[in-house]
Amino acid sequence: MKYRAVRKNLDHYAIGEEKSSSIFSDNLGLMVDKYALYAADKKDQTDVKDSFIRFIVDSWSISQSLRDIYSRCFDRWKSVYESDETCRLFPITTSSRLIIGSGNMTAFEFGMMLNKPWGLPYIPGSTLKGCVRSFLCENGYSNEVITELLGSNDISGSVAFFDTWLDPQSSKVFERDITTVHYQKYYSPKKDADPDFDLRGMLDPVPVSFVAIKPNTTFYVLLQGENAAHLDFIKDRLLDALKCNGIGSKKMLGYGRFVEGVASFKENKMSVPDLDTTKVYTAVLVEKPEKKKSWKVKLEEYPEVTGSIAASAIPESLAAGAKISVKVSRSANGRDFTFTPVKGKGK
Repeated sequence: MKYRAVRKNLDHYAIGEEKSSSIFSDNLGLMVDKYALYAADKKDQTDVKDSFIRFIVDSWSISQSLRDIYSRCFDRWKSVYESDETCRLFPITTSSRLIIGSGNMTAFEFGMMLNKPWGLPYIPGSTLKGCVRSFLCENGYSNEVITELLGSNDISGSVAFFDTWLDPQSSKVFERDITTVHYQKYYSPKKDADPDFDLRGMLDPVPVSFVAIKPNTTFYVLLQGENAAHLDFIKDRLLDALKCNGIGSKKMLGYGRFVEGVASFKENKMSVPDLDTTKVYTAVLVEKPEKKKSWKVKLEEYPEVTGSIAASAIPESLAAGAKISVKVSRSANGRDFTFTPVKGKGK
């Protein structure tokens, strides 16, 4: 199967080619918008999409160079507004998966809001404002009160909502999700002319993979206004709405919920230990996908440190769960790890 980039002059940087790492691996926004691989054979397009999603979930994380730049900008932004009496700056953390921007047009149906400078996830201020407006309407607040606080098509409200910022300590914030279309032909305009069409459970379900933001991911919210009472009221109602109603897609299934505060990072590991490149570590074989030529492995002592080892370097007698001895070094991009097996140390 042959893939090539939408822009032919970027073919050299194809994801997965050993000769070169992707120049866009740091900026996910560029990867999604400007570097969408596609298959020459239409039948292989699903494989391309699945490969891209696996790359985002398993391999992509915020590199150290991107983190350094983003952290400086975040700290400057935070220092300006957190001491301003006309602002309310506070963290919120996902308590369930978050799907926001699923309707965005991308080659891989990636469906995520990514800011332009850094290509990191964010929540638009308009989304938060709409969440509060819906919550106020549902709870019986009058149109006059809602208009005074949030405005209308003709006048501006007393409180302004800004786009959120992702916590700069974040690392891997995505995980794979799936939705299944059970009756695909039902949505086809040709269904009425199809004599074989029925809805008696005879159609094949079609699983569709996509990417969601993990629980335990922190964003910072900024509200601004001259009236302190209005600011505090909107902050409290926003937190109530995020906890009870949520935002984004699949809210009825419990997605898009938040709590106030910073992530505990128990599930979403945010820091990677400094490893001794001369030391021998114990690694656990996690998974050998059928279509890949490498094992996925993790360190027994530091489970957050994962990587891959060529299958040819692992004895065929070993299965998932087996332990081997390895030496570890950082790859050129500074965020991933390279594992080198120490011969004769399989367990």
